Amino acid sequence: MSLFVSLAPQVRTLVSSEELIAGGTTRLRARGDAAFTEAEIDGSGTIGAATLEAGRHRLAVEGSHTRHLASGAMFTPSIEVGMRRDVGDGETGSGIEAGGGVRYADEATGVTVEGRVRTLLSHSGDSEEWGMSGLMRLDPGPEGRGLSLSVQPSWGQTASGVDRLWRSGVAPGAPWAGQESGRLGARVGYGMAVFGGHFTGTPELGVGLSEAGRDWRLGWTLRLAQTTWVPFHVGFEATRWEPANDNVAPENRIGLTASMRW
Repeated sequence: MSLFVSLAPQVRTLVSSEELIAGGTTRLRARGDAAFTEAEIDGSGTIGAATLEAGRHRLAVEGSHTRHLASGAMFTPSIEVGMRRDVGDGETGSGIEAGGGVRYADEATGVTVEGRVRTLLSHSGDSEEWGMSGLMRLDPGPEGRGLSLSVQPSWGQTASGVDRLWRSGVAPGAPWAGQESGRLGARVGYGMAVFGGHFTGTPELGVGLSEAGRDWRLGWTLRLAQTTWVPFHVGFEATRWEPANDNVAPENRIGLTASMRW
């Protein structure tokens, strides 16, 4: 005989209000579920009877507050927490991930500044993972004409692990451990009107630095002007990867992309 009880994952908006914290919109969302299973195995021959039980509890909470500044820019702090606990006769353990960030975005000037931190404790605290990342970007606007610039420093594992915690659990050997070295990516470009102003052409130069090595990128993108009703994009990029290990040969690549939507 076997028994399986499960409460399907539920996603709920707990709060979405402009009155909870004055000057902006506060949102709080949560999702969670629980499951329990029990199976009885009848004995036969040399195999004795047994009862197996297993349970799982998961919860994730996301909160943010978007404030519109007098300049027209938006300032958004946010938090994210995920928890999971597996019990019973199968894989067991508990884990929690917590993270937060702040984002400043000004559509009028195209300036975006963002910072995020996160930490993960998995398998009842036997392993640890953390990450920090930043972003500074200048966007030339919908037409893509003018200076574009982005700088992205990061340390550790920066991708949110809440979804991974939700799917993979907290068993020993789960893919939590990661590289804790620092990385830096930067890109600069300048969009110009070409072919009578019907297209925007953007030459770009990028570089990526890490303990593993560095890569250089040189590219050119061409797209139809914003006023054209058919979105069209062509891109060319040449890259060179130079490993930090002198015994490994550099790699050179050339790529071409094209897309059209209607």
